[in-house]
Amino acid sequence: MDTYHQNDVLLFYSGNEGPIESFYENTGFIFELAKELQALVVFGEHRYYGDSLPYGPNKTFEPTVNMRYLNVEQALADYAVLVQEIKTMFHIKKAIVIGGSYGGLLAAWSRFKYPNIFDGALAASAPFYVTAKMILPTAFFGKVTKVDHLKGWVRNSFTSLAMVDYPYPASFLAPLPAYPVKLACGILFIDCADPTGCGTGLASLSWDYQACTEMNLVCTTNNVTDMFPPSTYDVTDYCYSRWGIPKDRRNEDWIALNYWAQDMSAGSNIIFSNGDLDPWSVGGILRDLSETLTAIVISGGAHHLDLRASDPRDPPSVTEARREETAIIKKWISEQ
Repeated sequence: MDTYHQNDVLLFYSGNEGPIESFYENTGFIFELAKELQALVVFGEHRYYGDSLPYGPNKTFEPTVNMRYLNVEQALADYAVLVQEIKTMFHIKKAIVIGGSYGGLLAAWSRFKYPNIFDGALAASAPFYVTAKMILPTAFFGKVTKVDHLKGWVRNSFTSLAMVDYPYPASFLAPLPAYPVKLACGILFIDCADPTGCGTGLASLSWDYQACTEMNLVCTTNNVTDMFPPSTYDVTDYCYSRWGIPKDRRNEDWIALNYWAQDMSAGSNIIFSNGDLDPWSVGGILRDLSETLTAIVISGGAHHLDLRASDPRDPPSVTEARREETAIIKKWISEQ
């Protein structure tokens, strides 16, 4: 918890699928905003990630009994209870929830579900229409393919690795460990219910479980609209063998129904920001849905770039996006 706390405002970061320290260190905008608003800042860690393991590191990931309390509904309730306690403790009148990617989904969903606790939300790079199964499953990797330089970079990287696949560390083309191809392939090809990647460490287990139970992340490739070998990626067998979850227990339709993805227009006080370089923007909100549901598209912006700290190398578009976000949040705070 950090504070510039002189006013009765809370900026709450809704933690993502990983240790909260990573998001704390990469969300500098929230501190810049807090300084301007003289607000209290709190980062909430998502249950089953980081140090928030209910049964400890050895038993938490035993399928499925100990994992059953890992879901969106419980995470949102955690944040609501925590923020309500903080509001009482510090005499907070206005609470704004901020998050990026999955944390951005949680930020908007917190505002949808608990408008009595959260006065507004900034949801950066949040792929609402992906998790709600409202776009083609090929859209994500089609967007990745449009980054032309990436194709050459990947090709050249594998070429270089193959050339210097020595049995000992060397620095001929770059500092590399022994047998770099084996190491790289071991990192690349990890079984996971999320074809875009589950990450590494214990957090990868929690995210894998969520991808198997309720987070729809089926992104397929066809080698026509994208540069990857065709893959339909049916996770049903994998999820059953890994977590003991049968097909009829996958609640992937629940997200769309429970969190308004099919019609968000009844909500209010949410900013949806997306960078046009971000593959996840294909599933993001790219146009205003109402006067209080504002979409900001950042030209030249990558995955929730607007949440990072200001930098002299920032494109003007993200600087302007932060200005607009600040102005909107100030308006929410000023409203009675």
